[in-house]
Amino acid sequence: MIFFVHGSHHDAGYWTGMQAEFSRRGFESRALDLGSSRWATVASLVRRLRDEIHDESDGGADAVYVGHSQGALVVQSHLATGGRARAAILMAPVPLDTLLWLRHSRSLATSVPPANLVASALTLNSKYVVAPDVETMRANFFLPTTKSTTRSEFGNSLEEYFLHEITPEDTVVGSLFSRGNARDISVPTLLVAAEQDKLVGVDTVVALGRLIPNAAEVCVVSEQAHAFSDPGWEDSVCGPMETFLRSTAGVP
Repeated sequence: MIFFVHGSHHDAGYWTGMQAEFSRRGFESRALDLGSSRWATVASLVRRLRDEIHDESDGGADAVYVGHSQGALVVQSHLATGGRARAAILMAPVPLDTLLWLRHSRSLATSVPPANLVASALTLNSKYVVAPDVETMRANFFLPTTKSTTRSEFGNSLEEYFLHEITPEDTVVGSLFSRGNARDISVPTLLVAAEQDKLVGVDTVVALGRLIPNAAEVCVVSEQAHAFSDPGWEDSVCGPMETFLRSTAGVP
């Protein structure tokens, strides 16, 4: 079973399109809904994930986790602290080590006002961010009537928004209160980076991949941004993921 884990300001609906594509390719999947991540620590999100899969008969040992952005951070923490799995796919993953992210993310280093970043991290004051709600995200990304141009334009504007209005609980503070070390992730892992990602850059993903013992070579997808929703994602994103699942993870 493949479990999709959404990132911040999303819900299970984030995965509607990808679930359909994975089903077409012969995979069984389920999108987990971890609820709002606002003011939630990564540890609490890991607990929610484990509660969601509690009823799996094999205790999750045969699970494959696909996490995006903060969802990939939750997957890392789950696997680094004793969580079981067959394999994992981390898409534009926020690293467990926040400093790793800050060191390698040129866009963050040049675009985020340092005073805002520090103030948000230290105070957790909501005045520093007015984040889009789930309904707005769904309307601009996931409704069947959403035009591809709308999806692409909203995704680009959202990236610019997050670069200048860093959400404290989802990034710096969330990572500081995360648990585990990427070096303790023992399952086969594929890391997927978007070439045009301005939030979690390719350099960050490559650096994280060096820490995970069983990580495959990082898959860098061209002409895709952070949301992996630009035209052609069905083949450029899902194709390498299927290859990894079939050949490396041994998913039937």
